[in-house]
Amino acid sequence: LANGLCVRAHELDPTNPLPLVLLASNFQIAGEDDRAIEAYQTVLSNHPENAEVSYRLGKMLAALGREQEAMETLLAGLEHNPDEPRLMNVVGILKDQEGDHSTAQFYYRESLDADPGNVSVKNNLGLSLALSGQAE
Repeated sequence: LANGLCVRAHELDPTNPLPLVLLASNFQIAGEDDRAIEAYQTVLSNHPENAEVSYRLGKMLAALGREQEAMETLLAGLEHNPDEPRLMNVVGILKDQEGDHSTAQFYYRESLDADPGNVSVKNNLGLSLALSGQAE
């Protein structure tokens, strides 16, 4: 029922991203990853500046092992939202996973500039520094 209402709301106002975001979230919860990705991508095709959707889709793609697509999504989101700390943090995580610790650390530091109290980003930076031999 909820999905049907989201589809109908989208049909009535295709410029409003919220119904598709809710639909994508419902698909994701139900484990219908392909449908969730498609809904998120539809939102971004019409609203590329939507940082929340860039973040959600980027994290989802990364969790599914689709790192290249995740990186493309996150970097596109950063083009529209250059100060979005959550996007920078996930890019940093992906860069660390690639072994590119210096680039990861750049993104973590940029994220901390935008959100200095973010403990998760501080922890990610600390781990990245340790992985790159800078334990102190």
